[in-house]
Amino acid sequence: MFIKAISDYTIIGACVLREDNIAAIFRKNIEAEDLDFSVMYFDGSMFHELPLDNDYYIGIVNCGDDVFVLGKSGNITRYSLSSNMTLNDILSSREDWSIEDSKDYCDLVRIRVLGADVLCCGQFSQLYLLESDLWKRYDHGLRSYDSPDFQDIGGSGVKEIYGVGLDGEVRMFNGINWRKIDIPTNQHILCIGSYSADEYFLAGYNGLILKGRDDLWEVKGEMEDDKRYWDCARHYDRMYFVHSKGIDCLDGDELEHLDIQIPGEKLTFHRLFSGENYLWSIGEQHILMFDGRAWKEFTMM
Repeated sequence: MFIKAISDYTIIGACVLREDNIAAIFRKNIEAEDLDFSVMYFDGSMFHELPLDNDYYIGIVNCGDDVFVLGKSGNITRYSLSSNMTLNDILSSREDWSIEDSKDYCDLVRIRVLGADVLCCGQFSQLYLLESDLWKRYDHGLRSYDSPDFQDIGGSGVKEIYGVGLDGEVRMFNGINWRKIDIPTNQHILCIGSYSADEYFLAGYNGLILKGRDDLWEVKGEMEDDKRYWDCARHYDRMYFVHSKGIDCLDGDELEHLDIQIPGEKLTFHRLFSGENYLWSIGEQHILMFDGRAWKEFTMM
């Protein structure tokens, strides 16, 4: 496996375009002062390294064959990764943006695809939408130094957006205005995922899981001190929640701690991605895939 040959690296996130085509953010030389980030793209047979600018990159998504990579300071890079493209084709497809507003409102945190649109969010309720090949402010007046820090966004599209964040803050946008959503907790919320068109899950600190929509939310599972859910995703008819030591599965009202073992490996966990018949787990050193029955490590060579 290629990534095993790199002794000093960490994987920040990944997305799956096709069955065996994966694009991942790699940070190499992690002990060095300089930032050394790139996109590692496996096209099914070859492994390509795609350069990024000088930023701390924290998120990657794909919208069709286009992959978008988000940096904390507002730098965003897009590569087109269509089937059978040569490396020169991929490099020539690169497009870059810099969201200047983010320099006044601190870090961007997440990039998501909602419906057919790509958006990113961050501190002080920053929200930006890619529209007509430009990143435009889309917070509709919510952004301010008194507004909550968004840790994630979810929803069905630009006319239904949930922004979630620290201290149990949830805001909902209906295409016209925002309103505050009251939920039965003040725990930090780190992620939001959808189960269906009318059912969402929130998760975060101390094992918090909430299920609901609009103003109706209920706690699922049991709280656990020092457990932080970093991400969640649906795979078939179950919801999965990832924390630093593993993955939990919610089947109805029952929360199961999954026993994931790969011989000879001390596994790492951080993000989840559901696609191409698998649930994908992306950790700092490992990419795993789950077909609903068994886990295995994704090998790139």
